[in-house]
Parts: sequence; structure tokens; C-alpha cells
Amino acid sequence: KPQTKRATFGIILIVFSILAFLSFFSSAGPSGIFILMLLRRLFGILGYIAPFVFIYMGISLVRSRSEPMPRIQKIGVLLLVAGVLGIFHVVGIPTEDAYQTALDGRGGGMIGFLLAFPISRAFSSLASSLIFVCAMVVGIFLTFNVSPTDAKQYFRSLWPKKGEGINDADGVIDNTSEEDTAASPLPLFRVSRK
Repeated sequence: KPQTKRATFGIILIVFSILAFLSFFSSAGPSGIFILMLLRRLFGILGYIAPFVFIYMGISLVRSRSEPMPRIQKIGVLLLVAGVLGIFHVVGIPTEDAYQTALDGRGGGMIGFLLAFPISRAFSSLASSLIFVCAMVVGIFLTFNVSPTDAKQYFRSLWPKKGEGINDADGVIDNTSEEDTAASPLPLFRVSRK
């Protein structure tokens, strides 16, 4: 059954993630050291974050009864990962040192090198960074199924307009208008910013 296949793969991912996490503390033996080196070479600095991503994927696969992620979201995740690894391997790393940096487990690792090297040869460092930033932003939109307008509204909600609903004299929020005061039979409360 497809569900059995997903659950089996999810359990393998969870066990691999636990072994990788233990390898951070040298508690997984020689094989754990190999897993840590493999993650560092593949993902560079992000190799330390990879186990947490894998364990989340594993749990999602075990718990899901249907396909856990639509195809368009999978494409978004791939673009997001490619953008992040590419940026890590382009910014501050000369082209001639890119391969050795990947072997040392720095930057974006071997995956970052394979993504960044051909693009950095064809474009400047600034243009390559712009390409990977675009890939990362598109990946975020596809992964979380949000539009630029949704993102804009979300960030606007985090920072209200200056002076909106705030009394500067005593730092007290008062969002009530005269019409609301006259129409509302309920008691009105003044809530401090704290």
C-alpha cells in the first residue's frame, strides 16, 4: 500500500535523523561520524539543520493517510533548498575555492557547489546571488502557498501604522471612536500597551 511505503520511508528518515543528531555529540560511534561528515559535505553549514528537517519529514510521512504534500509544494521545497544552499556557496566564497570549500563541509556543501558553480561561471557574484534569492523567494511562496500580497499584509499586521490606536501621552491603546461609544451598550475598557 502507498501508506505503508510512506510510513516505512518515514521511519527510516526518523532513525537516520536520530543517528545524525547523536553524531553531533560523538554518541553514534564511527558510523555516526561518517553520517555527520556526509551531511556536512552534502549541505555544508546547513548539515547541522538537516536532521531536524528529516525528522519532521519522517513524522509527516508516518502520520499521513494520503499524499502529504502536493507536487507544486515539493517543487517549492526544492527551490527553497536550492536557493539557500546556492546563496551559502556564492556569498563570500571565490569561484576558485568553491570545490575545496564544499569538500571541507563549509558553505553550501557539494549540493551548493553543484548549483552555484555553473551559475557563478556564467554570471557575476552579485547576479548569481540575485538568482538564488529569487529561487528562495519563489520557493517560499510555493511551499507555504502564499502570494506576495499575503506576505505584504502579514508583515503590515506585525507593524501597525504609526500612531494607529495609540495615545502618545500615556501609552494607552484606545481604538474606540465616538460612534462606537454612543452605539455600544457594553462597558468600554482602556487597555495599556503592556
